[in-house]
Amino acid sequence: EDFRSYESLKYMELISQKIIEVDNILEITSISSIVKQYNKDVLPIDIEETKLILKLDPRVDTLLNDDASIAVLQVRTDTGASAARIKQVVDDTKLSIESLEDYNPWIKSSITGFSAIDKATFNVIIKDFSKITLISFGLVAFFVFLSFITVKKTLLALSVVMITIHWTLEITGY
Repeated sequence: EDFRSYESLKYMELISQKIIEVDNILEITSISSIVKQYNKDVLPIDIEETKLILKLDPRVDTLLNDDASIAVLQVRTDTGASAARIKQVVDDTKLSIESLEDYNPWIKSSITGFSAIDKATFNVIIKDFSKITLISFGLVAFFVFLSFITVKKTLLALSVVMITIHWTLEITGY
């Protein structure tokens, strides 16, 4: 299939219109938006006309591969370093794309990019961090108890560790 076809451009435009409504999404650039920019805000039905228009803009090289079988919708967001915001934007974007599935001519979509990959990696790290932290905390608590012998002194010594772990989780957004 060819992303320069009218049906594909129309579907990309629908996706763009839908996901621009998601909070923290600032701008979307696609071959569809480029074609509309050069063609008085109209998508041409003729694929040859689309090909000519796309040759005018150098951004097309980063948004469409050589045989036009892969296209990218470039989405600029304002999520900062907040893991919760990144997760919300990715989830809302997926839901928006899924809601348009009845209009999908043939396109398979996936969400990628630094924020999405960083979020997925961070989730794995946090999952492992939780397990390792619990095991480590249990071992430290055991050895501190052996050193201090009383529960009160052990809890006092461990309070520093608990506060530090809490701060770490707050700073990272969890």
